[in-house]
Amino acid sequence: MGLFSRIDDYNLILEKILDSKYFSSNTKSLLLSMIYKIENSYDDYQKVKHIQKTKTEFLNEIIEIIKKYCDNIKLVEPNSDKAKVIKDNNVLALTNERERSILAYPTELSLLYAISDVLPKYFYIPDTFKFKNSFQRLLVNRI
Repeated sequence: MGLFSRIDDYNLILEKILDSKYFSSNTKSLLLSMIYKIENSYDDYQKVKHIQKTKTEFLNEIIEIIKKYCDNIKLVEPNSDKAKVIKDNNVLALTNERERSILAYPTELSLLYAISDVLPKYFYIPDTFKFKNSFQRLLVNRI
C-alpha cells in the first residue's frame, strides 16, 4: 500500500457514485477536489476544533450523503442572476430535501455546507405532547 492508497480509495468510491449521477463535469471535479482537501487537512482541523468524529467517519458520511441524498447539484457563479436567490438568503448554498437538490456557488466549502444540509432531518416529539401530529407535519413539511 502506497502513501496515497486511502486518498485513492475515497476518490475511487466517490467516482463510482458520481458515474451513476447526472452532475456536470465541473460539479464532479469539485466534489472530488473537496474529498481530496478533506482527506489532506482533516487531522489538523480535528485537533484545532476538538472534533470527535474521525476522518474516516466524516468522509464516509459525506460520500454516503452524496450517494443517497444528492440527485441534482447546480453550480452558479456569484455574479449571475441565478445566484440572487443564494445572496438573498445570505448563505453559501440552498438545499431542497424533498427534491434532493442543491444550488451552490462553485466552491468546495459551499458544496460541503450544502451536502451536510441536504441530509433529511428527523424530529422526535414525545407522545404526551398535545399537538404532536400537527407539529410533526409542520416540521417535516417546512423543508
